[in-house]
Parts: sequence; structure tokens; C-alpha cells
Amino acid sequence: MSDRTVRVLSVGSALPGPPIDTAALAARFVMDQLWQQWVDTFIGTRTRHLAVDLAIGRPGQSSADLGEIAAARALAGAGLGAGDVDLVVLATATPDTLMPATVNVIADRLRIDGIPTFQLQSGCSGAVQTIDVASSLLATGRAFFEEQTMGRFRPRTRPAPRRPERHCGTTRTR
Repeated sequence: MSDRTVRVLSVGSALPGPPIDTAALAARFVMDQLWQQWVDTFIGTRTRHLAVDLAIGRPGQSSADLGEIAAARALAGAGLGAGDVDLVVLATATPDTLMPATVNVIADRLRIDGIPTFQLQSGCSGAVQTIDVASSLLATGRAFFEEQTMGRFRPRTRPAPRRPERHCGTTRTR
């Protein structure tokens, strides 16, 4: 293991659509006042964001749409561009499609090219698993920049420039 330090430089996030309160959800699914009280009391969620437009019953934003927004915000927050990224790791329990992987769609939209990508399909623990995979690759020097929809990581020291022909899992060639 290397002595490289991995730290979060920036975080980007994105939520689909406007917040939907419990009353609107109850009206859409014809639930009574008792159901609304139960949700408020036992679940405690007052509003939520849905990727489906309840008025028309169709998706409003895809996982790739949200991932692109969050990743662009994380890059901007770190003051970095697509050319600074050498690894993209995405955790999702809801990929848009299996092929192409949602991570590749996001990387392509952001013009992050010629670098390895990983998509970990997992539920709640996927966030922790993604951070573990990315930080391990960074700390060992197998990759030296990483961007994901949950955050932006960079080691303290940058190794010699990479040779693109040594990388696999590219999104497209330069």
C-alpha cells in the first residue's frame, strides 16, 4: 500500500423534480387522512423527490441525467475539468440500462474519455463500497484521479502522466 492520502475535494448532488409532499402523494394514490398521519408519524418523511412525473406517469429524469448533473457540480466545485479525471466509479441500484452502463453514459456526456469506468450495482451499501473501491485504486496508485456521483477524490501527490494504452474499460477513444 502506498502512503498516498485520499481526500474529498468536492461533492455534487442532484434530485429529480420538485419536492412531493405526503398530501400530494396521498391524493395521487387515493389514500385517506389516516394514511397521511401514519406516514408523518411513523416514517417522518414530509417530502420526497420522484424521478416519475406523477401527473403523467412518465419518467422525468434518468439516473444518467442525475449522475451527469451531480458529477458536473462536483467537478466545478473542485475547480477541475473532464481532462483531469482518470477513473469514474458509480454506485447505483437503478441503472438506466445494463449496456451501455449508466456510468459510461455519464462519462460520455461529460466528455470524460479514454479512462477506466466501474459501475457497482448495489443498494444502500453501494455508496460505501464505491468509496472503498475508488480510494483503494487511488491509494495504491492504480489510478490517480477519481470522480463519482457522490464525490471527488484526489491523492496528495500525482504520479507520472498515465499512458492511455494501459487502461481498459474506456468509454470511447480520443
